[in-house]
Order: sequence, then structure tokens, then C-alpha cells
Amino acid sequence: MIDNDDPDAVVDARLVAEAAVPVRGPARRWSGGGWIVPGVGPEVFALGTDLAVSATFPVPEELPRCSPERPAREEDYRVDVSPDGRWAVFAGTDRTVVVDTDGRVVWRMAHPSFRDRDGDLVPAAAVFRPDGSALWAFVSAGDPSSPDTGARATGAERHVVSVADWRVTAVVPSAYTGLPPGDIVVHPGGDLVGFAGAHRYGVEGFYTYAYEGFWVRCDDTSEAVLSTGDWCPLEVSPDGRRWIGQTGSTPVIGDFADGVVIEPDRAPFTTDDEEEEEDVEADSACFVTSELVVAAGGLWENRHVFADALTLRRVASIEYPPSEDDHYAVWVGGDGDGTWMTSTGRAPWEPGAVRLRRWEFDGAHE
Repeated sequence: MIDNDDPDAVVDARLVAEAAVPVRGPARRWSGGGWIVPGVGPEVFALGTDLAVSATFPVPEELPRCSPERPAREEDYRVDVSPDGRWAVFAGTDRTVVVDTDGRVVWRMAHPSFRDRDGDLVPAAAVFRPDGSALWAFVSAGDPSSPDTGARATGAERHVVSVADWRVTAVVPSAYTGLPPGDIVVHPGGDLVGFAGAHRYGVEGFYTYAYEGFWVRCDDTSEAVLSTGDWCPLEVSPDGRRWIGQTGSTPVIGDFADGVVIEPDRAPFTTDDEEEEEDVEADSACFVTSELVVAAGGLWENRHVFADALTLRRVASIEYPPSEDDHYAVWVGGDGDGTWMTSTGRAPWEPGAVRLRRWEFDGAHE
């Protein structure tokens, strides 16, 4: 895709599509082909790869807030949408709810709450299998009569729910920790899931995370841990052979076949020719193709680069068309077809909508 021997080269990005609806925050990949993203209001959108709205789901009003003092927002739940776009599952702190596009509840389960290491409530997690046959709900295995029981003391379990009749067909002990970030990454084959919990340290607004990541082989009756490490899984490559994740500040690449995890001695933002490493952390990374990734630089640098998917060495820096409205573009996500996504806005701590955009490589910068 990029035939270039100069890692200091700059290439141009060309805008392919932009979401027409106002959204908040990063998107997550949808197994139906596209992206799931929270709206500015109490709704969640399922967007196609062209960023057009495929389905809209109201956030259930019954979901409790992690912090009652503030308005409800996406941190109060984790959401996934069925591959056919008919159902959305919202995993909250003390219940998991499935609704249709009209907000009608088709399945509900109460469960004990996860808590992080600071004792704060965090939502559970739930995902649909890529074939749409079942829902997997990852919840605390604590005493149901004590909803404040923490996951660390009791463990977790995965409830397998048949989408055909919304019946729980199995309850399987799970390695899921319930600790943030806690998002589930599902391999397209449907038999592997990745997740991570983290210990947060630092001061408010400038936190660093020490991750404990897992890849687990799952079916509807069992679960087995394949690998663990100090990383957080982010995406699976388009060919299904590798995954990309991050440590506290550096992307990592893992191979499913041999279990090898590549953590470069230099971040994608530095090269062997540079005498000192640049003080730029990689906050997000994604596959553009199975051989190429995009890494997003730290909040203050707001810098994106292409890197080789096998070595994570920089191939070129990316330059976007100028925009007076967008100051920050920390999050990136990949479609695996040569395009990638960004979520851009004023600043992460400022309220309001962000712009969700899809980009492609537009040639070398002149």
C-alpha cells in the first residue's frame, strides 16, 4: 500500500465519509459490518461502513448511573448490536438489558455489580456472537442478593443466551475481571475473545494504566485462557492471524498461531536514526490492512503515523486536510480494507458532538 523507504516521509489522507448524525466519543466495531457509536442524546447508532445509520437504539432508562451525581453517559454501560441490526444489548452495573429499535425490552437479567480497585461501580459486558446465534453476558459471580459484591473477590461468569428464544442455555466460569477498560474484542471466527483490566495510577486527568490482558477461547459450554500479558487488546487483523493492542503507551502486536507478542523497543513515533525517543505516547492503534497499522499519538501531540504490522516501525507520518473545528483526533479504528476511522473534536473533556470520519491513503505529500 505504501512503498516507502523513508520513515520521515509524509503522506496525505483523503476523506471518504463522515457520519451525518451527531455522536460522542470513539466507536466500536460492529460484527454486522460497520461501527457502533453513542449519540449525543440517549441513543446508540449502528453505522454501516459508509457511516450511514443502519439502526438506532434508545438507551434504556432503567440503567443506573455509575455516579448518580452526573447525567447519564456512555461510561454507564457497554453496548453491542446483533449482526442483523435487530437488537442492542446494554450491560449496566446491576443489570443487562436487550432492546429492539423501538426500545422494547426483549430480555433482562439482574446481576451483582463489578467494582474497580477504587471501589467504584463499573458496568458489566455483553457481546453477540458473530453468527448472531447467541449473546454472551459477562457478569459478576457474586451473591445476587448483594449487588455491591466486587468481581475481584468472587470472580466472573459468562451467561450464554439463545437469541432464538432469549433463554439462558449455560453459565460458564470466566476469566473476565470486570476491571476497566473491560471492553470485549471478538475474533471474527467467533471462538476467541480478548479483554483487559487495568490498575490506574497518577493524578486526575493524567492517568497511566497497567494492564492485565487475556485472550480466551470460548464456546457455548466452556472457556480456556490462551494467553495473558500486560497489554489491552484493541483489534483483530483482517486475515484473523494477529491482533493489535497497547501497553501503557506503546502498541503491541500478537500472533494467534504461536502466541508471540511483539513489543517494539521504540514506539512508532521514533526511528533508528533519531538520537532520542520522542515523548509521544500511542493512545490508540488499528489495522488498515493485515500488513499496515495506523497509530495515534498522544493527546497533546495529536499525531498519526503508518507503521508496519509486523514490526510496528514507522513507515510514514499522516497529514490530514486542515480544519478549523477539529483540534484533537486521538482515537483511530480500522475497517481492514485500506481505510481507517478517526473521532475528532475540540477536546475530550469538552462536552458536545465529535466528528466520526473515514479516511484513505491519498499518496505522498508534496
